[in-house]
Amino acid sequence: MKVKYIYNSGFLIETKSAIILIDYYNGDFKEIDNLLNESNKRRYILCSHSHSDHYDTKIYDFTNSKDFFYILSEEILADTVPCDKENVHFLLKGEGYSDDIIEITAYGSTDVGISFYITVDKCQIFHAGDLNNWHWEEEVNQEEANGYEKAFLSELEDINANINALDVLFFPIDNRLGKDYFRGAKQFVEKIKPKYFIPMHFREEIKAGNGFKEEALKQGIIHCDIKNKGEEIELDF
Repeated sequence: MKVKYIYNSGFLIETKSAIILIDYYNGDFKEIDNLLNESNKRRYILCSHSHSDHYDTKIYDFTNSKDFFYILSEEILADTVPCDKENVHFLLKGEGYSDDIIEITAYGSTDVGISFYITVDKCQIFHAGDLNNWHWEEEVNQEEANGYEKAFLSELEDINANINALDVLFFPIDNRLGKDYFRGAKQFVEKIKPKYFIPMHFREEIKAGNGFKEEALKQGIIHCDIKNKGEEIELDF
């Protein structure tokens, strides 16, 4: 499996049978358009929610977009989606999409929208969207911080009850949370240990984005470092 980092939480994933673009934002549109249109694999465009750093309406402007399958969070306003798109599917938490290539289940978020559990070519992938322990302990009172953490742990219990295996985890590592900024990632992998961990949602803070590496290695997880936009990672299964 090949993974191309676009920006923030945006990735292009290529497997034996499919190409999956998730949460496109601030990437080289022409390059991605070429990659998608040069492929004869099934192409899927996923968006976890409508925040502008995860959702760009350019995703409907790809050259052959009429042949792509769009799987979007239900809260994305339908009027932002061109009406001539036949293969558009909206998901709420607990809903899913499947065909002969892929199976996608929507899990919850601690912000807006959903997270994605994807099974394709015998690989299990979780893209968290904006699901994280957004505790903000250095900005809010302890009661409020505890409430944010409780909400995350509740979502995590739901995921843990339904997912038995995980190969690749894409998860936010956002240092705006302060000194304990990768607590959510640690809590997640303690419940569900992936083979590979890929950080996201760190914007230009690349060093901080790779800050979970030491903890991942302690737990026997392969940490995929992100060094720059356009980074390509090859994963072995």
